[in-house]
Amino acid sequence: MTDSNNSVLIGDVEKGQIHIAPYDSAWPVKYETHARIVTEALGDALLAIHHIGSASVPGLGAKPIVDILVVVADSSDEASYLPALEDAGYVLILPRFGGQVDYAASA
Repeated sequence: MTDSNNSVLIGDVEKGQIHIAPYDSAWPVKYETHARIVTEALGDALLAIHHIGSASVPGLGAKPIVDILVVVADSSDEASYLPALEDAGYVLILPRFGGQVDYAASA
């Protein structure tokens, strides 16, 4: 799906209402927990990891989803990171698109 600005929709339009929650001090704690798991799982394949999105901004209301940017040398080289993330309990939720791979935590 594109609009007049040539933007591309990845995935599907969200169904139902989008809930914006008041800032939750547990969000950075959840990020740290997942960052530790991902760091241990990927080892040297991990170049950087960042807490991103509106839930990463202290005091800002947001969708209650902790977004994490994981940087590897080559996201198209799935053999270098995909099995380790799956072994750590992460599940692929969106197909690959322009180098972006989205996962959801199983817990």
